[in-house]
Amino acid sequence: MEGDKHEKIAIDKIIYRKLTKDNIQSIYQLFENNSRFFSIPFDYFQRGTLEDDGLDYDLSLILFSPETSRPIAAFIIVKRIEINENYCFFKGCVVDKQYRRQGLGSKMFYEFLKRAKEKKITQVIYGPSVPEFWQPGVD
Repeated sequence: MEGDKHEKIAIDKIIYRKLTKDNIQSIYQLFENNSRFFSIPFDYFQRGTLEDDGLDYDLSLILFSPETSRPIAAFIIVKRIEINENYCFFKGCVVDKQYRRQGLGSKMFYEFLKRAKEKKITQVIYGPSVPEFWQPGVD
């Protein structure tokens, strides 16, 4: 069963890190390893995350395993102030298969909601965010 392969993570000890040049490759791999149908090249992922002017470092949450120091869950969030400063877009979210069914995604989502309320976000949209898509040439 998913979630049984690793020691349970103490939810009250969760620490979030920011997406950086130093950890983007491991976060890309997290998305790739846990995607059933969708795969994109690393340069598209980097363009759609770190190189996206709208990336919100406070709303984007990256959770690392305390035992392996590898990322185990991530929310990638962008804002498009030119569209509406009170909107944000979930460009991606993932919890590693081995850590599912422990409440990590739920805990992260509640943390996201808390931060979104503090920033006065009134609408959250899941999916590509106009005008910045994942693939070059689509913008």
